[in-house]
Formats: sequence, C-alpha cells, structure tokens
Amino acid sequence: MYVFEAVVNHYISRGNVLRYTLSCQDVVLKSEALFRSFTLFDEGQKVYVGIEPHNILEIRD
Repeated sequence: MYVFEAVVNHYISRGNVLRYTLSCQDVVLKSEALFRSFTLFDEGQKVYVGIEPHNILEIRD
C-alpha cells in the first residue's frame, strides 16, 4: 500500500457520503467516505491517504 500525506481542502455532505477534496503536493485528490464513519476531517487538517497499487491509474500527457 502506498501512503501519502495530504491536506483537506474542502468537504461536502451528499446524503450518507462525505466527499473530500485533498491536496497532496501538486496533486488534487478526491475521496469519498461513508457519513457514518466515526472520523470526520476538517478543512486544513493533515491526513494520510492509503492507496492499494491495483487501484492506481497512471495518466500521462
């Protein structure tokens, strides 16, 4: 698993899902978490994101 440090830029509630926009160096990541999660993150908060290698898609210019 790859783990990255990121910062929460923004979040919005969509029913039972929280949608997060995160910054990781020069990359913007979007993530969704079930609203029933016990951990909610605030804007500006530092978080760690784990991504399994089989879930990574490389896009090149």
